[in-house]
Amino acid sequence: MEIWPNWQIESLIGEGGFGKVYKAKKEVLGEVAYSAIKVIDIPHDMSEVREMVSSGLTQTSIVDYYRQDVKRYLDEIRLMEKMKTASHIVSIEDYEVVEKTDKIGWTIYIRMELLKSLADHMQEKTLSIQEVLKMGQDILTALEFCHAQHLIHRDIKPSNIFVTPFGEYKLGDFGISREVERTNATLSQKGTKSYMAPEMILGEKYGKDVDLYALGLTMYELLNHGRMPFLPAYPEPYYPQDREEAIYKRRKGEVFPEIEGIGELNAIIQKACAFHPSDRYASAQAMKEALEAYQAPTVNEMIMTEEKTETLFSEEDESTMNVFTNAFQNNPIKTEMPTKDKSAMPPVSEIVTAVVRSFYTKQGIQLEGDALALERLQAEVKRLLDAGASWPLVIDIPYITITEQGPCHLHVSLSMQDMQAEQSVPVQEPLQHFCPYCGKGAGLVFTHGYYCQSCGKVYLTVENDRTQQLRQLYLQFQESQDNNEKRALLEKMHTLDPESAQLLTRMGMEYRQSNQSEMALQCYREAQKRDDRDAVLDHNLGIVQLIILDQPAEAINSFQSALKKDKLGQSSSLTLRPLILGNLAIALEKVGKSRQALVSLCHAYHEGYPNVAAIYEQYHAGSVAMDELLNKYLVKLATDIDPCNVQSDPQYTHLFPLSNGDSPIMYVMPCRSPFWRKKTEKSMRKSGIAVGMLFSHRALHFYHDAPQSNGYFSISYIYFPKWTFTVENNQIILQNGNLKFHVNMTGPELPKYVLSCLRAIQKEIQACTNVPLDVYI
Repeated sequence: MEIWPNWQIESLIGEGGFGKVYKAKKEVLGEVAYSAIKVIDIPHDMSEVREMVSSGLTQTSIVDYYRQDVKRYLDEIRLMEKMKTASHIVSIEDYEVVEKTDKIGWTIYIRMELLKSLADHMQEKTLSIQEVLKMGQDILTALEFCHAQHLIHRDIKPSNIFVTPFGEYKLGDFGISREVERTNATLSQKGTKSYMAPEMILGEKYGKDVDLYALGLTMYELLNHGRMPFLPAYPEPYYPQDREEAIYKRRKGEVFPEIEGIGELNAIIQKACAFHPSDRYASAQAMKEALEAYQAPTVNEMIMTEEKTETLFSEEDESTMNVFTNAFQNNPIKTEMPTKDKSAMPPVSEIVTAVVRSFYTKQGIQLEGDALALERLQAEVKRLLDAGASWPLVIDIPYITITEQGPCHLHVSLSMQDMQAEQSVPVQEPLQHFCPYCGKGAGLVFTHGYYCQSCGKVYLTVENDRTQQLRQLYLQFQESQDNNEKRALLEKMHTLDPESAQLLTRMGMEYRQSNQSEMALQCYREAQKRDDRDAVLDHNLGIVQLIILDQPAEAINSFQSALKKDKLGQSSSLTLRPLILGNLAIALEKVGKSRQALVSLCHAYHEGYPNVAAIYEQYHAGSVAMDELLNKYLVKLATDIDPCNVQSDPQYTHLFPLSNGDSPIMYVMPCRSPFWRKKTEKSMRKSGIAVGMLFSHRALHFYHDAPQSNGYFSISYIYFPKWTFTVENNQIILQNGNLKFHVNMTGPELPKYVLSCLRAIQKEIQACTNVPLDVYI
C-alpha cells in the first residue's frame, strides 16, 4: 500500500484517537530508507459532524470549526519543523494536507524519522542507572530548546520518548503541546493523567515545570521496576484502585517513597516532582546540571532485577490494565463439571448473563462494566461447554474483580431452572465502557455493542453471530454519507435488536434530521419504554421540543434531565455535555431567562462546544443579558473619553462588515482633536476603511492592516476570556495564542479607557463561566 509517493507501507505501528502511524520503506538505487508516517483524519469521527448538524450548526460553521483544527495541527507541525536542528527532538521530514472531496474534512500526512519508543525498548532491555541518567539529560536538552521557544510539551512519558540505534534519546509526539500564553488564564488540561503534575490534574494554572515533573516521574518509574510512586512494591500484584489511590496521594502532595540503591538521585527526583511548583527546578538546565553532578553508586549497577521489567504504562493503559496475572499463577481456576444432567446448553452469552446476575444478587457486585472480568468469565464458560459440561454448572474463579474491601472470588452454581428464570428478566447494560483497543471511553450503541469515537471501533461484550452482524452494520452506518442508506442500515439493526433503546434513539435522530418529526418522536417514545436512563435520549427529545414543536419550557426540562444523567455517567455519548449546554442556552433565551442562557452558553464554550458564537449570533442565546452588560460598560466608556472619539454616524459604522441581524452600538475613533478628526473622516470616506474599534451587539470589530491580515477582524464577546488585552505605544494589543493584532488609539488617555472597558467585559464573561451551573440553572 502506498499513501505517500514512492513510500511503501510495511506495517501499522500504532493507532489511537489521533489517527494511525505506519512504518514505511523507500528504495532508491538499491538503498533502503525507513520512515514513520502519521495519518490524521479531521474530523476523527464523522458522528461528531452529525451531532453538530443535529444541534443546528450550518455546514459553513462546521467547516470553519474543523479548519481551525487543521490550522492547529499545522502550527504544531511547523513548530516541529523549526526544531529540526535541535538535538534530541524527533524530526519531521515532510508533511502534506489533503482536503477530502466526498465529505467534510482533511487528511494530514506527516513523515518522521522512524524510532523505537522507550516503552517498547524497556521490554527488550533493562536500563542501568547510568542509562536512565543519560535519558534524563537528553530529554532535558530537548526541553531547554522547547522552553526557550515558549513551548510546553505537556505529555512526557515513556511512549513519547524515543531511542535511536546509537543510544540517544529523543522527545517526540508534540500533538498536545502548546505555546505558553502570557496570561493568568488557566491552560487547558491535556496530557496523560498518570504523569500529570498535581496542578494539571486539578485544572489549575501551570507552567513549564510540569514537563520537569513528568520527566522526574518517568525516571522514578524506570528506577523502581516500572512502578509509580505509592504503588505496592515489585513484584507484588496491584489493582486499578491502587493506581487511582497513588494518583490521589500525588495530587494531595505526599512525599514520594525513596528508591533503594540510587542515593542522592532520590533528592533530584523529589525536587523535580515537588508538589508546589515554586519548589521545583527553575529550569530544564538547572535539573540537567543536577543530573550531571550526580555520581551513580556503581557503574554496572542495574536497576531491574533478573525478572523482566513490568510493562510501562502507555495511553492505551490509561483506563484499565490486566492486574490479575500473578493471582492466576498461584490460584488456578477450579471449575466443577458434573455430568448428571445432559440437557441442552444455552448459548455462552446467556450463561454469562445469568452468572453475572446471580453474582450481583448474592454478592452485590456488578460485573457488567468490567470488561476484563466478563472476558475471563466468557472464556471459562466456553471452555466448560467445549468440555461437555452439564447441569448444574459450578464456576469458581479467583480474583474475578477488586472492590474497596479487596479481591473478590466468583463462585456460582447455576441450574437449568435458574437459566429458565433468567431468560424472562430484562438486562440493563452500562451506557459507557472503556475501549480495549485504545483505552478511551466507548458508548453503548446496541445490545452488547459499544462504539469508541476515538478509534472508530465497536467493542462487543458478548460475541455471537447476531452481535457480530450488528457490529458490521453499525460500522457501515458510521461510514455512510447517504441519509437513506443510513436509515436502512438502522432499520436492519433494529430488526436484529428490537429492544435496544440506543438504536431507537439513533433512528429518531436520523428521522429528525430528515424533518420527519412524528417518526422521530415515535422512536424516542419507544426508546423511553425500553430504557430511559440515557442522557442522549433526553437531549434529542429536547431538540425536537425546542426546534420542531416550539416548546422551549418542555425542552428546558429535557435538557436539565440530560445534564443530570450525563453528570452521573448515564450517557451513551462521552461528548454530549457541551451540546446540551448550547441547546439549553437557546431554550432559556426563548423563555426570557437571558442571564441563565448566557451562563449556559459560557459553560458550553468552556467545555468545548464547537463554534459557540454561532449559537449566540444565529439564535441570540444570552443576547439580552449581553446587551445589558455591554451598555453598562460602554456608557461608562462614552463618559470617560473625549466626545470627539465617539462616532455614531452610519456613513462610518456601515463600513464595518457586520453579520446579519447585528447592528452597531458604539464606534471609537482614534483621534483626539476636531482637526485630526476631520482629517480621519476625510481619509475614511476616500479609502472606504473605518479604523478604530466598533462595538456591535454581537462582537468587537476592528481594522488590522498588517501584511498577513485580510483587513477587518471580529471577536465574539463569548470568546473574550481566551484573549489578552494590553496597551503599548498608544496601541491596543489583542492576542490569543499566535493571533496578535495592534489597533491604533491616538492619545495617552484613550487607550487606557478602552483597555479598561475591554477587560471589564472580559471579566463579566469569565464570571459567567465560574458560576456553578447546577445551582444557577
